[in-house]
Amino acid sequence: MSTEARLQEGIQLLQEGDLDASRDVFKSLVDEDKQDARALLWLGNNYVMNGDLSHAREAFRGVIRHDKGDLREEAKRQLRSLWFNRFVYHLILQPPLRYLLILSMLGYGTSFGLLQFTPYKEAAQMTAFISIWVVLPIFFSWVIFIFAYFVGNIAFAPAGAMNPKAARSAKLAVALAGIFVIPANLFMHFGLGVKVLAVFLDVFLLSLAVSQVINRLGQKLAGEESVLILHQLARAGAATSFKNNQESTNP
Repeated sequence: MSTEARLQEGIQLLQEGDLDASRDVFKSLVDEDKQDARALLWLGNNYVMNGDLSHAREAFRGVIRHDKGDLREEAKRQLRSLWFNRFVYHLILQPPLRYLLILSMLGYGTSFGLLQFTPYKEAAQMTAFISIWVVLPIFFSWVIFIFAYFVGNIAFAPAGAMNPKAARSAKLAVALAGIFVIPANLFMHFGLGVKVLAVFLDVFLLSLAVSQVINRLGQKLAGEESVLILHQLARAGAATSFKNNQESTNP
């Protein structure tokens, strides 16, 4: 079978979702010719769909080294897309929120310990203040931001890209937040509940705007499909977690 026929076979396997078989085809082509830019590009695409970003970057850099035309430009765009998705992945899908929560709890606990010693009372008060009024608000704001990101992605997705019922619910949530945000802020003095609602709506709508700016920036920088790679990464991460759990329960 010719090199072109094998490449087309690998592409067809990839499009059919057979990631392992298509990867074997592309790798065999690259093993035979390290400078085969087309095979390297498709191998990189395969790695992206598997969530293996380090090998994907290596493949795309190989394209840049061995091609001076359109494939080189496409590889550069793919690398920008990987950079963007890596940023959003750690911001949205796997944020270090638990560390913020642990830091807040440790800080507050430390403040109680310091209060036992007279010379350190000011330090104890400062530690408690930072834990409660700085670290915890960052934690909750980040949680709301993640929530707003997914609501916004569902509400503002192109027609047919999302489940219609989910899209309608997300649009309704955004509309209600927009309607109630001004009254909630005007009547904050009515009680703690209204104040909490006002703060939540403020952070939610601000987060919604920021998340959409991030998506638009990613699409401009790396292409219209750049955000969709996140779904591949999420699925790959879930599959890896499931596999690890299976191996730990069935040694």
